[in-house]
Amino acid sequence: MKKTYTIQIEGISCGHCVASIQKILDGLNGITASSVDLATGKASIELDSSQLDLQTVIQSINQTEIYTVKSHENENII
Repeated sequence: MKKTYTIQIEGISCGHCVASIQKILDGLNGITASSVDLATGKASIELDSSQLDLQTVIQSINQTEIYTVKSHENENII
């Protein structure tokens, strides 16, 4: 089942930050689509919940110790 989320990430301040977060997301099995917005500090994520859960995504971002997920919204389930 595909689920989409928007997560607020603290610490995104430049294009390099966006690229770093995107690289983390691209490296996770189960992410089917993602984008990171510098202006809002948010990432939109679509994931296959049979392969990956949101907590694993959050942990992967938080492990950097540079970026911190502050909040998330469940947008819809496909």
